[in-house]
Amino acid sequence: MRNEDDVRGVKHARAVFGKHGVDISRADVRLAKGILTVRGMVGFVRGSAATNMKAELEIIGKNLRSNPSIKNVVYEVSYPGQGMG
Repeated sequence: MRNEDDVRGVKHARAVFGKHGVDISRADVRLAKGILTVRGMVGFVRGSAATNMKAELEIIGKNLRSNPSIKNVVYEVSYPGQGMG
């Protein structure tokens, strides 16, 4: 059974990613026991002013942790321009 706080937390997370111009349409976003997991491919939407995905994900993570239902954010993502190593 779905936890309503988890459902609201995922909706909030998707909205925050959108506000920051990050496309998560090819990523799986889940929230369980306060841990938000983003898994898959992410990228910037067209026209986004941001250029550094790693820095943007850190900012989004801090923003999301301010929500009481999200205790931690885990990224298992790849994105264009990602360095190897």
